[in-house]
Amino acid sequence: MNKVFVLGLDGATFDLLKPLMDGGRMPFLRECMQNGMHGDLESVIPPYTAPAWAAFSTGKSPANNGVFDFISKDSSSRTGFSYCNRTSIKSKTIWEILSENNKKVALVNLPLTYPPEKINGYMVTGLMTPQGAAYTYPEGLREELEEACGEYLITERNLYTRHYDDLIKELRYVIKQREKAVLWMLKQKEWDLFISIFTSTDVIQHQLWKYLDPTHHEYDAKKAASLKEGFESFYSELDGIARNIFNNLDDKTNFIIVSDHGFGTLHRFIFINNILMEKGLLAFKRTIPVFIKKVLFSLGLTPLNVYRVLHRLNMGGVKNRRDRQGVYDKMKKIFLSMDDVDWKMTKAYAFGNFGQIYLNLKGRESAGIVNREEYVKVRDSIKEMLKDYKDPESGRNLFGDVFTCDEIYNGRYGSSAPDIVMFPADEKDMVFGKYEFASGRVADLSFATSGKHKMNGILMARGPAVREKGVVNGARITDIFPNILYMLNQGIPDDLDGKVLKGMYKEGYMDKNMICYKKAGLSERPASGRYSGKEEESIRKRLENLGYI
Repeated sequence: MNKVFVLGLDGATFDLLKPLMDGGRMPFLRECMQNGMHGDLESVIPPYTAPAWAAFSTGKSPANNGVFDFISKDSSSRTGFSYCNRTSIKSKTIWEILSENNKKVALVNLPLTYPPEKINGYMVTGLMTPQGAAYTYPEGLREELEEACGEYLITERNLYTRHYDDLIKELRYVIKQREKAVLWMLKQKEWDLFISIFTSTDVIQHQLWKYLDPTHHEYDAKKAASLKEGFESFYSELDGIARNIFNNLDDKTNFIIVSDHGFGTLHRFIFINNILMEKGLLAFKRTIPVFIKKVLFSLGLTPLNVYRVLHRLNMGGVKNRRDRQGVYDKMKKIFLSMDDVDWKMTKAYAFGNFGQIYLNLKGRESAGIVNREEYVKVRDSIKEMLKDYKDPESGRNLFGDVFTCDEIYNGRYGSSAPDIVMFPADEKDMVFGKYEFASGRVADLSFATSGKHKMNGILMARGPAVREKGVVNGARITDIFPNILYMLNQGIPDDLDGKVLKGMYKEGYMDKNMICYKKAGLSERPASGRYSGKEEESIRKRLENLGYI
């Protein structure tokens, strides 16, 4: 009986992997390219881990599964937003559909699987799992796993560090423990689909990309040379893990490697709220405390500058303090924040990890002022303003593609989407993800993280159904879902955004194995898994360390 194993390498990019393959550091992945199909895998907009893996899990775009970011607006929350988890996904997942069809599924470390749920198989949850929370289904799987493999880490323990040798050591430990867990489950549990995600690739690239880019403002040739062997050894070890997994599969199993997005160098942050403030679209309260904050802001007293000073004084670990919410609340008393915005005078604001813009729309926002009759006019005028906005340093256009929600988010949950999403014209820039006013400049040098997400991830496939050599063109992350179902001879729901990649299969295979579509069933699920206060703080710490908020 056919099986499918999916190995996810979070943030993996051919821009990095191919030189490592050519240099002999990743011989197994090179073998996969030579003996199977490969190609770019387009992510979602924005190319962030949470919406990308949600699209992978559902075969649907954010507009049809409801996940647009790590966070979503939530007027009932004290912070104004809540963090996403499995219950945020409003469409049926691959494990639900296969469970309903009596196929066994094993999941290890797939983001947005917490809280664990009953499936026909086994689940070890991934990113967005609070520290100390139950993370397996069945519940007893945790004890089995830890007895067989020792300590199991869902995510790394210490990410925000200047001791990069220690970071690499930690990451190598995590991937070896995950390998133990995967190989144990492969041998001990029955499964038809096995999905395992390794997120350490994303971590090491966020932290250390500056040592791959001699033009980066934080590049240090001596440090780059000292870290080179450790960095490349991490990828060599990962390559060996992939080989070990593949060698434990039988000849009836199709093997797929994917990443949720690509990666590249990051030189500057762009601060959208500063532009909206400059254009009179975002206003502050006219009070003495806010006036003082604005003066200090104009003089350079900003969170980004304070963090830089602390970092130079070797006090960057302040970001790892236990009482982060307390620190955050104190910072809001000193620095400008969204609490200082005058919503009665504000037409638009940026919110979210990709700097997405929302209009302050009447009936949707708690203090909305933009009438629905003027919505399109205001939105389109902001789009045109951004398209024409000049980089303060170069004088060239600051933004490349600027999209309105109806251009990229047509779907059942499109009304929850941001109104405008933009990409910088310079691919080395990134719109800053925090919604606070982190810098007094429109564009400022990046800090703490030196790698950014890009649209094109990777796809590799080999196995009994797959051509022995070739390039897959036009693949998107939503396509993996229907291809898994097709390889398992399952009916494909007719409401997916993804498609079967016909060019990936051996000649004659599709003649013998027809694509079968079926009427999609009810997919909407109520969001019922809000985090407790303690769990939310745990998630916030983890996302801050990863550089996502």
